[in-house]
Amino acid sequence: MSLKLSTLAINGDAESAGVWVEFAEGCDLRIARLNNPGWEAFIAKEAERRRRWRSRDETKAIEIKAYARHILKDWRGLIDDDGTEIPYSVETAKQILTDYPDLREFVILVAQDNDRFRTEAREDAEGN
Repeated sequence: MSLKLSTLAINGDAESAGVWVEFAEGCDLRIARLNNPGWEAFIAKEAERRRRWRSRDETKAIEIKAYARHILKDWRGLIDDDGTEIPYSVETAKQILTDYPDLREFVILVAQDNDRFRTEAREDAEGN
């Protein structure tokens, strides 16, 4: 069996801007690929700024900040307990990723699923 090398190509737009993924019925999240250029630059900057040992809580806070800024790009259909749609913002994403670990884990899993960001997969999904 052979592997066509081009099937491994990553769609740069999808990698950084994200792809829409259903989280729950009526709720979709736009998730970018883990290790996209924005993510890598942020992590490198944080590593440079914080050369000292960090506690687990500090590390977790930095990771959540990175997920909010560079991985969870948008959502639709996310509502509060009163049924009001929650508008997307990086700060709101940071709070939600902090408060809801199941949602955070879902975002991380999708961001690590390289097949979602492959050029060929995006073309198939868009009907090209």
